[in-house]
Amino acid sequence: MSKHDHIYYKNGNSVYANGKTVMAVPASELKIEHELYQRDPKWSLPRIKRIAASWDWKACRVFECAPKDPKDGLYPVLDGGTRLTALGIKFPNLVNEDGTPVLVLIAVNNELKGVKDSAAAFRGCNNEARCVTRSVVYKSFFCEGKRNHRAVNKALTIAGLHVEYGGGRPGINGVKCPANFVDAHSVLNSDHFNLLVDVLSVKHKGIADSRCLKGDCVSGLTHYLISRQTDSISDLRRNLMRISMDDVCDIVEKESPVNRAQCSRRNAYVRAFASVVG
Repeated sequence: MSKHDHIYYKNGNSVYANGKTVMAVPASELKIEHELYQRDPKWSLPRIKRIAASWDWKACRVFECAPKDPKDGLYPVLDGGTRLTALGIKFPNLVNEDGTPVLVLIAVNNELKGVKDSAAAFRGCNNEARCVTRSVVYKSFFCEGKRNHRAVNKALTIAGLHVEYGGGRPGINGVKCPANFVDAHSVLNSDHFNLLVDVLSVKHKGIADSRCLKGDCVSGLTHYLISRQTDSISDLRRNLMRISMDDVCDIVEKESPVNRAQCSRRNAYVRAFASVVG
């Protein structure tokens, strides 16, 4: 923290520009909404520890925040969650050695009204960030109340599946590729989409880290169903329910490296379904 930043805070001044209020506040007044629309920075804990170990105030930059949450008086961070977590490691309890609070500069977007606006702003701040995966984007869209994302979440819940975020392998009945289901919902009619969810939930039931719920497999089945739209739903359901999903996945895994380089794994799954189902 520079001397200028301390004076900035002590004077109690703030600057308003372009719809944002820039001011210095104790870092303890910031929070990360990972229960709602954000990723949990702890998913990148090794990187966070490296940032904390070589902490540089010049690289800290301004934290983009939503307006203060009236429920707890904290500012939700839209851009800077990783830095804030690293700061908490560098300065335990977010206080300096002399017991004074660690101060940070924040830019509060005053135009945001509630969680839905904040979720959209979070995507805007991080649309090019490598750490923001399609699953995190799904999470923010779901929080914002987008129709497709709500419909997908409802369908997965009815099928006994649940969306999981973060690193590591999914647990029992866990889905880590919800964005692929959103893609399916946008291109399939309701009957074919429900069939896709039913087939995958039946094949996945009670299994942790099932291959049939990988993103490529979901996309492959989606495009296989698109290619068979003229078939009756009952015939498709009967044929898909009797197949072994392991056989489908094994066909894809056995494809030569040359073929994998020439076409996507999604298309490899389409061919595998066509081979096994007929």
